[in-house]
Amino acid sequence: MSEIKTYAEQKGTNVDQRVEKDKKWENVQIKAFKSWVNTTLAKKEIAPIDNVQTEFQDGVKLIQFLEIVSDKPVAMKYSLKPQQKIQKIQNINIALDHIQHIGVKLASIGAEDIYDGNLKLILGSLWTLFRALRIQTIKEGGSSSEDALLLWLKKMTEGYDGINITNFKDSFQDGRVFSALVHRFDPSLLDYNKVGNDAEKNLENAFNIAEKGLGIPKLLEPGDVLVNPDERSIILYVSLFFHAFVANEDRIKERQAMNQITKKNVELDSQLEELESEVAEQRRQRQALNDRINQLEAIAKAEEALIDEAAQKAKLLQDEINFMRQRALADAEAMALLEEKNRMLQQLLDQENLQKGEIEESRARLLADIEELRRRARENANENEDLEDQRKRLLTNNDKKNSVLADLEARKNALLNDLENLKKQVNAEMERRKAAVKNALQLKKELDDLKKKQGAQDKARLGLDVLRRNLEEHLEDMYRWRELHDSNNPEELSRVFDLDKVADDLKDKSFEQQLEYLDDILQAENINLLKIIRRKDADYRVKDVEVKSGWLLMKGRKDWKKRWFSLRGFTLYYFVDDKAQKAEGFIDLTKGCEVVRQKALKEANAKQWPLKIVVGGDRKLFVRAPSKKDRHSWFLFLSSKIAHLGYLKAIDPTPPDSRLVTLFVSDLVTDLYLDDRVIPEQGAVALSKTLPAHDETKVISLVNTGLNDQSLNHVTSAIAKSNVTALHLSKNNITSVGASALAAAINQNATITSLDLSDNKIDDKGIVDLANALASKHGLTTLNLSGNNISKAGVAALLQAFGPGQHALLEIHLNRNNLGDDGAAQIAELIKANPHLTTINISGNKIGNRGAQAIADAVHSDSDVITIDLSDNEIGTEGALALSKAFDSNKVLIEINLSNNKISSPHEGLAPLFQEGVSFPRLQLSRA
Repeated sequence: MSEIKTYAEQKGTNVDQRVEKDKKWENVQIKAFKSWVNTTLAKKEIAPIDNVQTEFQDGVKLIQFLEIVSDKPVAMKYSLKPQQKIQKIQNINIALDHIQHIGVKLASIGAEDIYDGNLKLILGSLWTLFRALRIQTIKEGGSSSEDALLLWLKKMTEGYDGINITNFKDSFQDGRVFSALVHRFDPSLLDYNKVGNDAEKNLENAFNIAEKGLGIPKLLEPGDVLVNPDERSIILYVSLFFHAFVANEDRIKERQAMNQITKKNVELDSQLEELESEVAEQRRQRQALNDRINQLEAIAKAEEALIDEAAQKAKLLQDEINFMRQRALADAEAMALLEEKNRMLQQLLDQENLQKGEIEESRARLLADIEELRRRARENANENEDLEDQRKRLLTNNDKKNSVLADLEARKNALLNDLENLKKQVNAEMERRKAAVKNALQLKKELDDLKKKQGAQDKARLGLDVLRRNLEEHLEDMYRWRELHDSNNPEELSRVFDLDKVADDLKDKSFEQQLEYLDDILQAENINLLKIIRRKDADYRVKDVEVKSGWLLMKGRKDWKKRWFSLRGFTLYYFVDDKAQKAEGFIDLTKGCEVVRQKALKEANAKQWPLKIVVGGDRKLFVRAPSKKDRHSWFLFLSSKIAHLGYLKAIDPTPPDSRLVTLFVSDLVTDLYLDDRVIPEQGAVALSKTLPAHDETKVISLVNTGLNDQSLNHVTSAIAKSNVTALHLSKNNITSVGASALAAAINQNATITSLDLSDNKIDDKGIVDLANALASKHGLTTLNLSGNNISKAGVAALLQAFGPGQHALLEIHLNRNNLGDDGAAQIAELIKANPHLTTINISGNKIGNRGAQAIADAVHSDSDVITIDLSDNEIGTEGALALSKAFDSNKVLIEINLSNNKISSPHEGLAPLFQEGVSFPRLQLSRA
C-alpha cells in the first residue's frame, strides 16, 4: 500500500512539475507575443494591446497586426467596429485565412477559439506564426531556423571567456551568454570583464539591462534558466536578441543612408545658396555697370553739346578774323598810296619849290594822316594779333576737347568691351550654375528613382513571397553547390543570383508570366548545376582529386597485407605504402559497387573492423580498419560516392535535387529535412544507399514529397538500420502496403520516439501491423495517424499495443478517421489502460453521445489526460454534460474541445448557456 501511495505521490509531483513548466512557458509566451504585437502595431501608430487572450476577440487588432507583419492587406473587407458576435467571428476568420495565405499553417484552432479567449490555442498559434516569420527566416552559415540561431549565437559570443555554447538547454545557466550579447550590442551598457561567478546575479543583471537598454522584454527570471530550463523559452528569448541585433544594424544602415542623403542635400543647398548669392552679385555688378554707362553717356552728350557750341564760336571768330584780314589789306593798300603820294609830293616840293608853308602844312597834314594811318595799322596789327591769339587759343581748346572726347570714347569703348566680357563671364557662370543645379536635380531625381525602385522591388518581393522563398532557397543551394564544387569556369563564377533584377523583371508581368519566368530561371540553373557536377566528377577522374586516404588491411590470396588506400574521384586506389607513386591496384566505383559492414573480429587481443566491397556483382575485396571510427568513415565516403553515382545515372538527363546532392557530400547530418518537394523513386533509392552510413541522423522528415509504397519500401530498408528517433512521413500517398513495410523496419529500430503518418491512405490492416511493431517501442511518445481510414479495428490494435505495460506514449492523434462510437469506446479503454497519455485528438470521427459518455467515464478515472479534442463530431447535449462533469473528479484535466458538434437543445444542466432554439457550433470546456 505504501508503494502505491509513493507512486501516486510521485505521479502527482510529475504532473505538478509539468503544469508549472507549462505555466512558465505560457507566461514567457504572453510577454513575448504581447511585446511583438505592440511593437508591430506601433509602426502604424495603432493603440497597443494589454491582454492577448481578450483583445483579439473582435478580430480588428489581429487583422491590423497581420497586415503589418506580413506587409500584405487581407483579401476581404472587414468590420472596423463589429458589434455583433457574427461580425467578430467573420473578422477572425478573415485573419485566419490571411495567415494561411501567407504560407503559415495553423493546426486545431478556429475563429471560435480566439473569440472565446482560448489562451493555450491563441499562444500556440502566435508561437507558430512567430516561429515561421521570426525564427525559421533566420539564416546563418548555410543553416536556418534554430540551427542558424545557434550558429549566430556562437558567432556573437566568440572570443568571450567562459562561454561554450552547445545547445539551447545547458549553455545559459551561468548568465555569461546573455551578458556577452548585451556587451556585444552596446559595450557601454555592461562591462563583461566584471561578470563574476554568481549565476543568478549575472542573469538578473543581463535581463534588466536588455529590457531597459535594448528594449528586449524580460521574458525569463533567473530561476527559469538556473534549474531545468525550457528550450523553447530560451530559443524564443534568444531570437529577440537576434532580431534586436538585425534591427539595430538596419537602423544604423538606414541612419547612414539618411545621413548621406542629408549631407548631400546640405551640400546641394549650400551650392544653391552660393549660386544665388553669386547671381545676385552679378546682377548688382551689372546694374552698377549700366548706371556707369548711362552716366558716361550723359557726360558724352554734354561734351558733344559743348563741342558743338565751341565749333560755332570758332566759326564766328574765323569770320571775324577773315574780315579783319581784309580790312588790314585795305589799310595797307591805303598806306601804300599815301606813301606814294608823300613821295610824289616830296618830289614836287623838291622839283617845283612850292611854298614852304603850304608844303609844310600839306606835309603836316600828310604826316598826320600817315601817323593816323600808322596808328590805325598798328591797332589793326595788334587787333589782328589778338584775334590770331584768340583763334589759336580756340584751336588749342578745340584740340583738347577733341582729345578729351577721343579719350572718353576710348574709355567708353573699353568699358563696353569690359561689360561685354563681363556679360560673357556672367553668362558662362550662369550656364555652369545651371548645369550644377541640373546635376543636383538629377541627383535628387536619381534618389527618388532609387526610392521608387526600392518600393517596386519591395512590392515585387511581397507579391511573390512564397515563390521567391522557394526559388531563392533552391538557387542558393545551386550556387552553394557550384562554390562547393569549386568551378573554375569564368562564366559560371560570374553568374550570380540578382534578386533585385528578378524583382524588376517581374514588375510589369502578369502572374502567369511571372510563374513562367521563374520556372525558366529554375530550369536553367538546374541544367547548369548538373553540368557543374558532371564536369567536376569528370575532373575527379582526370585530376585524381583525393577525397579520403588511410591505412587498411587488405586480404590477399594467402594472407592479409597492409596497404595505403586513396579514394580519388570515383576510383579507390591502393598502394604498397603512402610514399608509392604507382598504384598496386584500383576499384572503379562506376562499375556498380556495393559496400557492406561486417561483424567485428578480435585477433591478437585487438579488434578488427571489416568491410566488404563488391564490384560488378562478382568481384569482392575484403578490408579491415584499425578502429570502428575509421571503418565508419570509409563506409560513409564509399556509400555516399556509390549512391551519388547511382542517383545521377538514374535521373539522367533530369536535373538533380540539390538537397540530395548535399546529403551525398556531407559527413554529418543530424536532422534531414526534405519536405515539400517531390522525391522520385530514384531519389528514394539513393537515400536507401547513403542513409545507413549516417549513424548520427536522428530526424528524417519527408513531408509532402509524393512518397508511395514503392518509394517508401526503399527508404524503410535504411530506417531499419538507423538510429532515427523522429520520422515524419505525412501528406504522402502511403497505403497499408507501405505501412506494413514500415512496420517491419520499425521492428528492427530501437530508437524511434515520434512517428507521423498523418494524411495518407492507411486503413486498419496497415494500422494493425504498425501497432504490433510499435508495441515493443516503449520510448515512443508521439503518434500521429490523423487523416487516414482507421476504424474501431485499428483502434483495437492500438489499444492492445499501448494499453498494458509501462508504455511512454504521451500524445495520440487520430482525428479525421472513421472511429465512430465504437472506436471512441476503444479510446476510452486506452485511456484507462495507459495512465501516461496527456493529449488525445479524435476530432472529425462521427462520435456521438455514446462515445462521449465512454470518454467521460474513462477520464473520470485516475488518468493524466490534460487535453481532449472532440470537435467536428456528432455529440449532443447529453454527451457534453457528461464530459463537463469530468472536471469535478479529474483535477489534471484542463481542456475538452467540443466545437462543431450537435449541442442544440436546452437542458437543465446547461440552462445558463442556452436559449430556446439556439445552437452552439463551437463549444469548448476548460477549467476555470
